[in-house]
Amino acid sequence: MYMRIKLHRFIYSFPLQLFAMHFRSDLLLLALWSIIFSIAVGKIGGKYGLPYLFWAPEYLGEVNGLSFALVGFGFGVFAASWNLTVYLLSAYRFPFLASLRRPFAKFAINNFILPAIFVIAYLAMHIRFGIQEGLSANAIATDCLSFLFGLMSLITFISFYFYQTNKDIFSFLKIYKMPPPDLQSDSPPADIPEEAGKHQAFPRSWRVETYLTETLRPRLVRSVAHYDAQLLQSVFKQNHINMLIAQFFSLIVLAGLGSFMENPYFRLPAAMTIFLLASVFTALFGAISYWFHRWRFPVLILLLVLLNSLSRHGPLHHENHAYGLNYQTKPAPYTHQRLQALCSPQNMLADKLATQNILENWLLRRKVAGNEKPHMIIFCASGGGLKADLMAIEALRRADSLFQGNFTPQIVLMAGASGGMLGMAWYRELQWQKQKGLLPSETDEKLLYAAAQNLINPITTSIVTTDLFLPRIPFTYDDKTYYKDRGYAFEMQFNEYTGKAFDKPLNAYREAEQKALIPLLFITPSIVNDGRRLIISAQKTSYMMTAPINMTKPGLLDIDAVDFQRLFENQDAKHLRFSTALRMNATFPYILPNVLLPSSPKIETMDAGFRDNYGLKTAIRFIHVFKDWILKNTAGVVIVQVQSDNAQREIPSSANTGIVEGLFNPLGLATQITHLQSYEHDMNLGFLYELFPPEKIHFIRFIYQDDQKQKDKTPISFHLTRRNRQDIRSAFDLPINQKSFKRLQAILLKQ
Repeated sequence: MYMRIKLHRFIYSFPLQLFAMHFRSDLLLLALWSIIFSIAVGKIGGKYGLPYLFWAPEYLGEVNGLSFALVGFGFGVFAASWNLTVYLLSAYRFPFLASLRRPFAKFAINNFILPAIFVIAYLAMHIRFGIQEGLSANAIATDCLSFLFGLMSLITFISFYFYQTNKDIFSFLKIYKMPPPDLQSDSPPADIPEEAGKHQAFPRSWRVETYLTETLRPRLVRSVAHYDAQLLQSVFKQNHINMLIAQFFSLIVLAGLGSFMENPYFRLPAAMTIFLLASVFTALFGAISYWFHRWRFPVLILLLVLLNSLSRHGPLHHENHAYGLNYQTKPAPYTHQRLQALCSPQNMLADKLATQNILENWLLRRKVAGNEKPHMIIFCASGGGLKADLMAIEALRRADSLFQGNFTPQIVLMAGASGGMLGMAWYRELQWQKQKGLLPSETDEKLLYAAAQNLINPITTSIVTTDLFLPRIPFTYDDKTYYKDRGYAFEMQFNEYTGKAFDKPLNAYREAEQKALIPLLFITPSIVNDGRRLIISAQKTSYMMTAPINMTKPGLLDIDAVDFQRLFENQDAKHLRFSTALRMNATFPYILPNVLLPSSPKIETMDAGFRDNYGLKTAIRFIHVFKDWILKNTAGVVIVQVQSDNAQREIPSSANTGIVEGLFNPLGLATQITHLQSYEHDMNLGFLYELFPPEKIHFIRFIYQDDQKQKDKTPISFHLTRRNRQDIRSAFDLPINQKSFKRLQAILLKQ
C-alpha cells in the first residue's frame, strides 16, 4: 500500500502532470521549443551556422562571459514568456494553485522539466564545442556559469515583479474581510481520493497530488472544494491581468530597442534575439488564445490576412529601397520594348568600345611593367556568406604574395555572388587605397580581414525590433529619405568594419576603373520578377545584356540581363550607395530584405547566387564579347575561381524512399540549384575551349574541403567561429589547392 501511494504521488505530481499537459494541449508551443532545441543541439540549421550562434555567441566583437550572460537572459525571457502563456491558458486546470501563496511562482517551479532539459542539453553541447575549439576548462566553466547567471537574473527580476503585484487567495480574504476556511491537515488518508486537487467548479481540472515548493520540497495538495469558486476565479483573473501587463510591457521595451540601432551596445547576440523573437510569438499566441479561446485559430488566420493587407497598402507597408536611388521621380519603365532599346546595337557597340578602352589602358600598364602580351585574369568568387568572403580575400592575398604583388594588377574583371563579392570588393578597395598612398604596401592583417567579421548580430536585432514593430524609422542618405530595417543594419555594421570605405556612390569607382587602376567589378543580383540578372557596374554594360550575336542580328536571342546604369539613368543610378549594391548581391532570403527598385513595374532583387553563384556566367559572357581583342592583345585568359563548397560532392541515395518522402522527391531538384549551375557552367566553359586555342584559355579552381574527421562543418553564414576562420584559411594549404597555385605559377611565369 505504501509503495502504491508513493507511485501515485509521483505519477500525479505537478511537474509530471504539467509535462504531460504540454503534449496534449500545447502542441504549437511545444513545436517552438522543439525548433529552438534542435538548433541549439545542432540537429537543424548546421549548414547555415545556426548552432554556432548558441555555442559561440558574440557581443561587441567578443565571445565571452558577457555574451553568454546575455544569451542566458534571453533564454530566461523566453522561458518566462512561455510560463506566463501556459499559466494564462492552463491555470484553471489546476484550481489548487489559487489556494497557495505565490501561485505563479509555484507554477513556474513545477513547470521546470522542459527548460531544464534544454539547459542541460545546451550546456553539454557548449562543453563539447569548447573542447573541440581548444578552450580551457576555466573558459568553458565561465561561459556556462555566465549563461546560468543571466538566466537567474531574469528569474529574480520576474519573481520580484510578481511578488509585488500578484495576489493570492489570502490577499482576497483580507480584502473581503473573510475568515480563512477550516483547512484540513496536510496529511492525507492512506487511500488518496480520486479527485485530489480538484474543485467542482472546475470540471476540466487535472488530478494532482503533490507539488514542489520554492525550496524544491514536495508538498501534498489539499482539497479546494471548501473554497468559494468565485474567490478562486478572482485569484486567477487578477494573476492573468498581471501576466498580460507584463507581456505587453516586454513588447514595448523590445520595440524601443530599435531606436538605438546605431549604438553597438544594443546589437544583441543573435542567439539572444532568437529567444526574444520566440518569446514575442509565444506572448502573442497566448494573448490571442486567452481572449478568443476556441476561436483562436480562425482569429490568427484573420489577423494574418489583415496584417498582409496592411503591409501591402496600409500604415505597415514597408519596402526596402536601394539607398542613393531617387524614388520620387518618374519610375523607369521595365518592359520588353525598353529592354530592347537599352541593348540596341548602337548602345552595345558604344559600351563595348568604352570598355575596350579600359582594356587598352590595362594593356598599356602591363607593357610598362614588362609584359608585352600578358595573360588576362578574370577572378570569380562564389557565394557562401563569410566563408566565401574570407576565402576570396585569402586567395587574393596568397596569390599576390606568390607573385610579389603582381597578381591583382593582372585582373581585368571581378565577378561573383554574395559573400565572395564582399571579399573581392574589399580587397580591391585596399589595393586602390595603397595606390593613393592611404595605406602602406603591407596591409595589417586585422584590416585585411575587416570585411569578413561577423555581421549577424545587427541583422537579428533589427528583425526583432524595427522590422517587427517599427518598420518606418526614417533616415537620410544623399538628401533622400529611406527607412531603417535589417538591410540598413547590415550596411551600418559592414561600413563600420571597413572604415566607411563603401559608404560612397557607385560612381566613385568610375574613373579608377577607366584608367585600369583597379579591376572592373560587376555586381549581378537576380531579378525576382522574371529571373534576369541585373548588371551593376560603375560603367555602362549593355553588351552584357544578351549574347554578342544580337549586335549583328538584333532580337535573335532573348535578353537575359539588364544594364543597371542605363535602366536607371534618370533615377540617379550613379549615386547608388556601393554598400547597397553589395548587399543587393548578397540578399539571402529572409536574412536580408529583397530590394525594390524605382521602375514600373517595380523590380525586386535578391541574391546573385540564384542565377550565377560562381560568377562564371558573367565571366564567360565578358570573354565572349571581347574574344577578338583578347586573341589579338593577350597571351590568353586565366579564369580563377574560388569556390566555397566542394566540387566533389557525396551522391545521396534515393533507395528505400517512403510514400510520403516520394511525394517531395520531385521538389528536391529545386534545392540543387548551385549544382545545376555548376553543370551549366562546365558546359559553357567547354564552349570557350572550342572558341579559343587550348593554350589561350585556362581555368583554375580553388575549393574548400571540410576536414572529414571534424563533425561540425564550416557553415554558410554571416557568423564564423575562431576555428571556422582557421579552417578556411588553412584550406589553401590542401594538396588540391597547392596544385592550383603551381598551375597558376606555371601559366603566368611563361609570359
